[in-house]
Amino acid sequence: MKHLSVIFAMWVLVLAVIGLSNCAPLESTSLTSGSSGKSAFGQPFDEIVVESTLNVKRKVNGRQSRGSQPSSLRVKRQNGFPFPSFQFPKFQTFGGSAADASAQAQSHEADSPFGKFGASAAGGQSQSLAFGPNGPVGSASFSGSQQYKLPNGQTLNIAFGNSVGASNSNNAGGATIAVNGPSR
Repeated sequence: MKHLSVIFAMWVLVLAVIGLSNCAPLESTSLTSGSSGKSAFGQPFDEIVVESTLNVKRKVNGRQSRGSQPSSLRVKRQNGFPFPSFQFPKFQTFGGSAADASAQAQSHEADSPFGKFGASAAGGQSQSLAFGPNGPVGSASFSGSQQYKLPNGQTLNIAFGNSVGASNSNNAGGATIAVNGPSR
């Protein structure tokens, strides 16, 4: 089978060389004479022949090659509980869970007598809720950014975010806002 693929590859190479020799203009080489752009010597060849041989020898000892014998096959083993859950494949399921996320973006630009005004905004939010052996666990977060290009050429950037997480015994949260704009 390898022998046939090598022969096929050689034929593809021969056909590619012949095809390139017929397609490539000889006028662009340095073998042109005068301003007529035609070749001074004509086509340099009529035919290209590639001759090659390939010898494939078998191994002297047939046992050296690796076959699909039972000693060379490996068995995949999986560990875990007999009833794995969707969320934790190696742990037993304790309840349901849900998650959701979304994102959006928009922008516009308008011309006015005072100049161009443009604005863009992007935002995203995510939330999750799960019921485990220690009770419900949930989290939610959102973030966004806005950019305004004022008619006088100045740019105002606003970025904000908030997150909260809650479980049976621990609650956490945080918020941030940043404004970057023209200084006076």
